[in-house]
Amino acid sequence: MITFDEIVNFLSESYGLPADELTPDMDLTSTFGIDSLGLVTLGDRIQDRYRVVLPASDLVECRTIGDFQALIERLTADDESAQAS
Repeated sequence: MITFDEIVNFLSESYGLPADELTPDMDLTSTFGIDSLGLVTLGDRIQDRYRVVLPASDLVECRTIGDFQALIERLTADDESAQAS
């Protein structure tokens, strides 16, 4: 499972913001300047690093860092459940 700290560190590395200043309720648009296309690009980078599929239709619904992490957590949990079956 990908933790919130991993997501924060990834965002910190990607956008040059201090990880200790990032919180779950921070808005992706105002904090990082990420629009819907930027979310898809960010999703692609997350997919490459963590080998998780992030559907664009789900990504565009993410508004905060917490939303983004919750999506990744849900999808990785679904993937782990499918592998266990």
